Amino acid sequence: MRRFAWASRGASSSRLLARGGALLLRCALVTSLSLSVSTPATATATAADPAEAEAKALFEHGQAQFETADYEGAIESFTRAYEAARRIEDGQFRAVVSATLQFNLAGAHIKAYEINDEPKHLEQARVLLRRYSEREALDEEERASAAQLLTRVEELIAALPEPEPPPSERDPDEPPPAEQPVPKDSNPGRGLIIAGAVATGLSLAGLGLMTGGLVIGDAAVDEFLAADNGAGRTAAIDRGRRGNTLAIAGGVLGGTLLVAGVSLLAVGATRARPRAVAVRPALAPGLVGLHLSGSF
Repeated sequence: MRRFAWASRGASSSRLLARGGALLLRCALVTSLSLSVSTPATATATAADPAEAEAKALFEHGQAQFETADYEGAIESFTRAYEAARRIEDGQFRAVVSATLQFNLAGAHIKAYEINDEPKHLEQARVLLRRYSEREALDEEERASAAQLLTRVEELIAALPEPEPPPSERDPDEPPPAEQPVPKDSNPGRGLIIAGAVATGLSLAGLGLMTGGLVIGDAAVDEFLAADNGAGRTAAIDRGRRGNTLAIAGGVLGGTLLVAGVSLLAVGATRARPRAVAVRPALAPGLVGLHLSGSF
């Protein structure tokens, strides 16, 4: 990791180098960075620059996180330090600090990848190293170190497994996946038979309603004949009308359901597998209907 000496301009700062393919970032004092000599007034303004103080504090915090293997935390601290460094008033000093932070961010991303194997860290490290290498102020040793580290990062990226292509990008020569056969209903007429049986059963209720209405109507006729005054005859007429209404409604409802039920049973029986199904009239004292028997 590149260590930077936060001192007044004109002082020296240490430079970070990348050593070998192991990607071990070491601190080495390479040379002195000579910056423009400022007047006392300018030096005082730089020392009082709040952006420089903020960037320095965040940079040093990131150094501690990097040295304790908290690389995700170091990435966050260096990023915040970079944002603060962009507000440093001295343009030359701002450029040096920003470049140093770029290099350190790249190193933190590489170390983070070694821990969590997330390819995004390598991609970000490559972008940062390319931007760092584009700086004209780099000397030959700095440029060579950055190039060596960038080469290693690109080798790691090239060794990553290829992601699975989305379905729309499959090889046109690759045969499409076999379609799963849709299971066929082993007894397609079963639902019709059940519906027909239900409709037929409900038709019996309608026929029973019709029967009840007829009974009420017959009783009303007897009451009308036996009545000896107008009020009794009027009551008998009203009762007869109600009976007729029930008889008509029950007959229509029961007849409709009976026809529908028998039709469904007939169609279902033709579509069903051969089974022992029988529909026959059911006659008993006070009962008229159909009897359905068989297995489903």
